[in-house]
Amino acid sequence: MKLKYLICGAMAAAAAVSGQAQTVNFSAHYDISAAVDAKRAKDHPDMARYAEKMIGMFGGAIPVGGVTDTVALTPTTYRITSSGKAAMAISTVLPGDTLVRTSEGTAGGGAYLTSRRFSETRGNGQPRLVTLDYGQKIAAYYKGGKITKREAIKYRTADVAALPYLFYKQPLPKAETTIAATDGISTRLMSFVPGKDVVKLGGATIPAVKLTRKAYNRDDAMIELWLRESDGFPLRVRLDLNAKYGVVFDQRLTALPALPR
Repeated sequence: MKLKYLICGAMAAAAAVSGQAQTVNFSAHYDISAAVDAKRAKDHPDMARYAEKMIGMFGGAIPVGGVTDTVALTPTTYRITSSGKAAMAISTVLPGDTLVRTSEGTAGGGAYLTSRRFSETRGNGQPRLVTLDYGQKIAAYYKGGKITKREAIKYRTADVAALPYLFYKQPLPKAETTIAATDGISTRLMSFVPGKDVVKLGGATIPAVKLTRKAYNRDDAMIELWLRESDGFPLRVRLDLNAKYGVVFDQRLTALPALPR
């Protein structure tokens, strides 16, 4: 009987060690710059004033801030906290110079990350929260702690904080892939087309898979994701809002974090 307990205890300890070994914790920092179409941006006074002041100084590529992602990933769950801070030069122009997003959900199984809880706070503004109950098939949206609406969940859903990491440690898309994602206000479908590319980082040229969103309407934001070919780690994110707001944001990884293979 003692031997049986010893074997069971050893198996439980081995399982715990194995689970810990598969847990991935890291932080990644990205610098963000913006290219501005000053003429189109004049429809948005804050951006226009900043563009007129800074575009000549930086030749159209303006440093606007940075974001640090803190990620905890287990074989079945994930948590991402994304903290953004505007550059000092524009913090006096923007109404909220900080952005904090948190995403929690399920991972693994050969599928992209599935959000179960997403929150966002911009500056001193009222926080937004989305909870996704796949058992009840209901997504509940909150602002400032008060519910604003409920929607039926029709698809496995991601969110904008998890978007860059959707395929980390998962099979990368080999054909057009459609993703449902929420930004805290609504949920929309986005289709991405994969292609081969490279990203230069720290003097190295890294093979990458580039995912490009298909635009169906003129005002659709163009999203491009560069993922490391070997494991799907996000290297770069480009958000093109020029058609509507006159600005293109480019988010680039500053250095690869230490990651388990």
